[in-house]
Amino acid sequence: MPSGRPRAASGYFYAMPAPDLLNVSELSVDYYIDNQCFNALHGIDFQIGTGQTLGIAGESGSGKTTLALSLMGLLPPGTSRIRAGNARWSRPGTDPVDLLDLPPGRRGSVNGREIGMVFQEPLPALNPVFTCGSQVAEVLRRHLDMDQAGAKSHSMEIWERTGLAPNLYGRYPHQLSGGQRQRVLLAMATACNPSLLIADEPTTALDMVTQAGILELIRNLQQEYGMGVIFISHDLDVIREMADAVLVLQNGRVVESGPVREVITRPSNDYTKKLLAASEGGQRKRGTRKSAEQEPLLQVAGLRKWFQGGRGETVKAVDGVDLEIAPGETLGLAGMSGCGKTTLCCTILRLTSADAGKILFRGMETDSKPGLRRFRRHTQAVFQDPAASLNPAMRVGEALMEPMRVHRIHGHAAARKQVAMLLEQTGLDPGYANRYPREMSAGEKQRVCIARALAMEPQLVICDEPVSSLDATVRIQVLELLDSLKQQLGLSFLFISHDLQVIRQVSDRVMVMHDGRIVEAGDPAQVFSNPESTHTRQLLAALPKTVRSTLSAYSS
Repeated sequence: MPSGRPRAASGYFYAMPAPDLLNVSELSVDYYIDNQCFNALHGIDFQIGTGQTLGIAGESGSGKTTLALSLMGLLPPGTSRIRAGNARWSRPGTDPVDLLDLPPGRRGSVNGREIGMVFQEPLPALNPVFTCGSQVAEVLRRHLDMDQAGAKSHSMEIWERTGLAPNLYGRYPHQLSGGQRQRVLLAMATACNPSLLIADEPTTALDMVTQAGILELIRNLQQEYGMGVIFISHDLDVIREMADAVLVLQNGRVVESGPVREVITRPSNDYTKKLLAASEGGQRKRGTRKSAEQEPLLQVAGLRKWFQGGRGETVKAVDGVDLEIAPGETLGLAGMSGCGKTTLCCTILRLTSADAGKILFRGMETDSKPGLRRFRRHTQAVFQDPAASLNPAMRVGEALMEPMRVHRIHGHAAARKQVAMLLEQTGLDPGYANRYPREMSAGEKQRVCIARALAMEPQLVICDEPVSSLDATVRIQVLELLDSLKQQLGLSFLFISHDLQVIRQVSDRVMVMHDGRIVEAGDPAQVFSNPESTHTRQLLAALPKTVRSTLSAYSS
């Protein structure tokens, strides 16, 4: 692999009018996959000062995360190279340094202490064998030389500052919801009051209420400590709320930049206009079809799953849930982070055992061997965290062929053809069959998970936040694909999402969950235009103003 970083041609440049905290110039990054070179970033230029927020927007694979990892020195070794550029980092009273050339010893004192980062996928970013509270305390011991008692005391203050309940402090990452894990990452990233916070899709997996709380927390921390913030998101409504300025990336290049209100209200680049149109287009509700068949495909009655917490308390994750899904119907399930949506999903799938209740698939209980075998064959799932759903040691093609092989659906040659077709259906090049999960963006990995679920030609697909990590244009493509398959094959969906726009768009019926119970159910238009439950009203109130007005308009 070539070495050295010659200077590249200057890229598109936007500087915010304030003293520089970080000055990035001509940053170019390459990846090497199967002996081929892919240009991930081309001549990226920007500046950010103390107290400023720079938004980075773009589709999956545009280079947003690569930009963040480059600044943190976390690009994968051996398969990546910073080809050109520099990132001048300066703080009052210290000499400027180039973040791209930091030696390992100096890097350890910058990452976590001077620059904090919140990663897009919280579960892989946390150590599974340590409690979440101890991981926050570890940051303080490592960077501020606190003793164990002092680190624990201060970390508990940080814990509560980020809105985490004290009883969660001693839990492990797998015992928290996705939103709670993301708060843990934010607590770790801001524990040392860094000068710069890099937030890579920090609200992707969060419900609207939790998202609003996280955004408000970031704003408060920024105001209190004067942090600069690089805020990466595919959600342009969030970028509009959070950022002072925005860079729009396409294929590793900055195609537009400027003050956020100017770029979003009067975009000059066709690609930016496309992103905005996709965001607005995703709010239109397509026609859906509910089957007239009387027998439900899936019946859940009195389902209950309780857990014992670390201090002996009982967590009623699923507490007497009843639901039915008809053939060809999509049931949307909304609720705040931690309300029990994912536990309900896993209990229905028999990935965790129920404490009480019945689950019937086409009238047959799934706790019998024949019933479970039939259920496994005809029910598939798409989970919230794509990185945790894919085997890191398996190439994409192998991952897609594995369920076909286990259930003996296709021979090897036919399975390979099916893999190519599934990748194309989900918006990926067939060449992705040779890639490993680490060589793809989060959005690309989620599309692979959707393709794997469709490989079984199922009757029921349980989708747990299947489009939460996708940008607006890809989200529309995936939702249209699922809708097309629903119409063609009569598929049924249990569609779990914190995004009320998506729920309204895809659902024939909708349920709202809170503290393990269903608190509201009915037609989406009725539920969202005239909600009866306090919790539904709270979810709607937490939406950005522009989204809330649009949702109200097409729900009326």
